[in-house]
Amino acid sequence: MAQIRRGGQIQSKLAFLIYGDKGTWKSSLALEFAKMKNEKGEPMKVLYIDTEESSIDDYLDNLAAEGIDINNIIVAKTKSFEETLNLVKQAKDVSPTKPMKITNTDDFGAKEVLEITNEDGSAWIPDAIVIDSLTVLYNQLVQALLDMSQRRAGQRANKQGLMGADKTLAIEMAGLEIKDYQTIAHRGQELILDLMASGKHFAVTARQKEIKEQAIDDQNKFQTISTGKYQPEGFKEVEYNVKTVLHTFNEDGKTYAVVEDKDRTGVKKQNEKIESPSLLDWEVVIRKNVGKKEQPIRNTVAESIEADISAIQDKLVAETGEEIVQKSDFDPELNSLKTEISNMIAKLPKSNIRKELKDECDSYNIPAGAFMSITDINQLRKMKEITSAFLTKKNIH
Repeated sequence: MAQIRRGGQIQSKLAFLIYGDKGTWKSSLALEFAKMKNEKGEPMKVLYIDTEESSIDDYLDNLAAEGIDINNIIVAKTKSFEETLNLVKQAKDVSPTKPMKITNTDDFGAKEVLEITNEDGSAWIPDAIVIDSLTVLYNQLVQALLDMSQRRAGQRANKQGLMGADKTLAIEMAGLEIKDYQTIAHRGQELILDLMASGKHFAVTARQKEIKEQAIDDQNKFQTISTGKYQPEGFKEVEYNVKTVLHTFNEDGKTYAVVEDKDRTGVKKQNEKIESPSLLDWEVVIRKNVGKKEQPIRNTVAESIEADISAIQDKLVAETGEEIVQKSDFDPELNSLKTEISNMIAKLPKSNIRKELKDECDSYNIPAGAFMSITDINQLRKMKEITSAFLTKKNIH
């Protein structure tokens, strides 16, 4: 589970969060990766994931006018969190013999899977990833979970026998639950950690949101007041997982960026205010990578959660005693198989037919009469197979 390495000459990857109001250079800053050279001295290839439907073509035209080969940039337009996560995972695993595959949808809704290759047919391998922006992905994920919450409310309303206006009101009043907020926070962390584990330089953008506070006025009533401070809009605490946070803003007709908190690359000072900011200032980090090893890492969040769950289960079994709680009680596949088998057996109409099934299971040393206590997953899989075939033989559906 733990990833161990000796301290040594390991490449450092750039990892930016760029947030601010509209018109503060967020997208154009992130695209400056295309102006850089990678550790091999070659023009950097950039996977640009556009969730904003922004005027990316204008930015590309500007780069082309500067002499940048914009064929090194692949633009993928999507508002789907899952599609974005899949693109990041593919970017990590791409190799000369394993190109990225992107599902392209044309103006008529027809879909086609495209392999991303270079002109010579070899796999196109990105050096950097840009997600513009996280805010849209956050809003889409929130809306998806809100829709799920309304469906849950509809199911509860059906069970309660609600109809008409009462049912409609129950659905419309449904909102996000605590577990939904936890899911949102976890998915945001998952995306950033996957970017960190991709082995690519990356930049993510976000809109800004004003920080407001609650205060009691002279009449003893709560009032919402502005603080004049801002934070990234969307997934919480993203800034803790990146290396450099740039807050962009316009002032006196000029564009600035403030380096919020510490720049872990050491290129800029904490809270440094930069006029006409450029990511090219950080190209020195890439030059320092020359000759250093790449250190592949994994996003082990899911594995860590499973390990912690397993440890909690082991402790609970040890404390209660196996006669009360068994570890198999926590196995979702085990429980799912038992439910499926139970539902199939319930379709058998007569006890003598059920005895036939029991005898058939006994021939495989499977205790069908006490299958709910079976902890061997292979036995349950076999019993499901036998029961399914038995139903087919008896023409029972």
